[in-house]
Amino acid sequence: MELVERNAEISILNGMLDVCMAGRGGVALISGPAASGKTALLRAFGTRVVAAGALFLQATGSGAERDLPLGVMEQLLLGADLPGADVELAAGLQDPEAAATPVRRDEGALPAAVANVLAGLCGILLAKAREKPMVLCIDDVQHVDAYSLECVLYLARR
Repeated sequence: MELVERNAEISILNGMLDVCMAGRGGVALISGPAASGKTALLRAFGTRVVAAGALFLQATGSGAERDLPLGVMEQLLLGADLPGADVELAAGLQDPEAAATPVRRDEGALPAAVANVLAGLCGILLAKAREKPMVLCIDDVQHVDAYSLECVLYLARR
């Protein structure tokens, strides 16, 4: 698929991928009106990421699943080709009691049980990132559940 009038965006993303492949991280936010080609741009970039030898993990936020705690993290972890022990660890970390505690960004720090779950899930992805370069792609981030968003922000800081 050829993207029309997206050369500048592809060039920026390719530059960020080169930096990623060299061992440094970064964050890109792609915004624009509905039906402007954001998803097509992400798919084209994903093809480039895989061809470069990096791990490409993708998820899509959904308004229907916004109240599903860690739904986007689950999508990312499912694509990470985790060994059995990490799959069991990830399943064990998705604690229903902790996940039942709502995230309230206006109250400051997360409850300890929730913070431990999020740190554990992120730890799995950070370990994978030490093995090979990793690109996380989240489409429709405006619909991501609060816990997954906290995880993504945690990962971005690291």
